[in-house]
Amino acid sequence: MLQLVHFRDNELGHIQTYPYSPGGLTEFGRQVVEECNRLGIIIDLAHANTQATMDVLEASRHPVIFSHTGVNALRENDRHLSDDEIRAIAAKGGLIGIWPNGSELPRMEDMVQHIDYVKQLVGVDHVGIGSDLRGMSRYTEPFGQEADFRTIAAALLARGYTDEEVGKVMGGNFFRIWQEVTGGE
Repeated sequence: MLQLVHFRDNELGHIQTYPYSPGGLTEFGRQVVEECNRLGIIIDLAHANTQATMDVLEASRHPVIFSHTGVNALRENDRHLSDDEIRAIAAKGGLIGIWPNGSELPRMEDMVQHIDYVKQLVGVDHVGIGSDLRGMSRYTEPFGQEADFRTIAAALLARGYTDEEVGKVMGGNFFRIWQEVTGGE
């Protein structure tokens, strides 16, 4: 898996946070996407701005993921995705990873609300958990710094998700993309 950009624009593309700059995927970035497709490497759009995201979706033959984010419609944030971005990633067969970022989603109820929003917008096959472990100063409670994934599964079950849906969100959807992109078993 390869994340194309992080906290600054680079030779591949542009980021979604300050300092903002116009542009999307660079020509070299397009070449990297083609090479990732050839080699069976999953592309991670985390931190990519809207234009870079759409450029990657246009260039890639395979589904991509946005590994850790939230939903702008529920809580506006530079790091969260718009409905159009979510729909575009899903239309390519990709995955939106909702992260247990306690600064943005302090309670498990908040995190499940974001998961449920993506499920309602594009279907349960396009949402997962994007932990970004050790990349945050605060974690959604009670997931916590201990990374208790069972609390997410329990909250989804309490929300009315079926066992199959919980399995998809908790890793099944990512595994499906892994198999498709890598040709793995």
